[in-house]
Amino acid sequence: MMHYVQIFKQASLTIFSCALLVACCAQQSLAQTQTTNADAPVAQQQSARSGANDHDPFRRYRPTAHTKRSNASQPLPVPSIQERIERYKAQKLAAMNAQLQAPKPTTALLLSEVQVNGIFRTPRGYAAMVEATPIHLSYVIYPGETFFDGQLVAIEEDRLVFRHETRWTDGRRERNVVTVPLRQANAVTDSMTAVRSSDNSGVGASEALAVGAGSSNEHATGNSSQDQQAIEAAVRQNKLLVGMTKQQAIRSWGAPDDIVYATTEHGRREQWVFKNKGNIVFNNGILESFQAQ
Repeated sequence: MMHYVQIFKQASLTIFSCALLVACCAQQSLAQTQTTNADAPVAQQQSARSGANDHDPFRRYRPTAHTKRSNASQPLPVPSIQERIERYKAQKLAAMNAQLQAPKPTTALLLSEVQVNGIFRTPRGYAAMVEATPIHLSYVIYPGETFFDGQLVAIEEDRLVFRHETRWTDGRRERNVVTVPLRQANAVTDSMTAVRSSDNSGVGASEALAVGAGSSNEHATGNSSQDQQAIEAAVRQNKLLVGMTKQQAIRSWGAPDDIVYATTEHGRREQWVFKNKGNIVFNNGILESFQAQ
C-alpha cells in the first residue's frame, strides 16, 4: 500500500512539473510574438525610407517633379465695347420699365477710352466735354459721373481726376487715382484731320467760312497753316469756322445744351444744340456747318 502512494506522489509531481514547463514556454513565445509585432512598423518605415533614399549609382539622377499650383489672383477680364454697350442698353430698358432713372451712357466706357476735349464753367460748376474714342461720340460730364471702371471725382482747369477701380478674381477691389489731361490743340494734327474729313465730304481743305454771331459771311483761303491761324483768330473772337474741331468749337461757343447723333453714308454726324446761340453740325468730328441765332 505504501508503495502505491509513493508512485502516485511521483506521478503527480512529474505532471505538475511538465505543466509548469509548458506554461513557461508558452509565455516566452507570446512575449517574442508581441515584440516582433511592435518592431514591424518601425522596420517597415526604415525599409521604406531606405528604399526612397537608395539611388542606383549607374543611373543619372532625376529630381522629383513638383507640380506648381497657381492660386494667384488676377484682374477680371474687361468685356468688349460692344458687350458693354449691350449691357447698358439692357440696364436702360429695365430702368425705364421700372420707372427708375436710366443709367448714363458713360457707364459703358473705360477711363482709358475717354479723351478730354474741353473744360468750361457752368452755373452748376465746372463741366467737361469728353469723347469716347472707340465710338467717336461726345458727352458733357460733371463730377460724380460714373464709368465702367471708375468715377469722375473732380474737374480741374487742365485735367480730370478719376477714381479708378480694378476688380480681381478673388473678389477684392483696388482703387487708385487716375488723371486725364486736357487735350492740347495741335495745328498739324487738326489740319490733317480737317483734310481727311474734307476729302470724304467733298469740301475743300483750304476753304473756310467765317461767320460771327449774326454777321455776314467771309471766305478765307490759303494753306493749312493759314487756316489754323484764321481758326485761332476766330476762337479768340468767339466765332465759328467750317473746319474747326470739336475742341476749337468748345473754346469758341462753350458746351452744347444737347447733342443729336446720326449716321449717314458719308460718316457720323453730330448736331450740337445751343439754346441761346444756335446749332453746329459736325461730320466725322469736323465742323461742317452751323446756324447762329
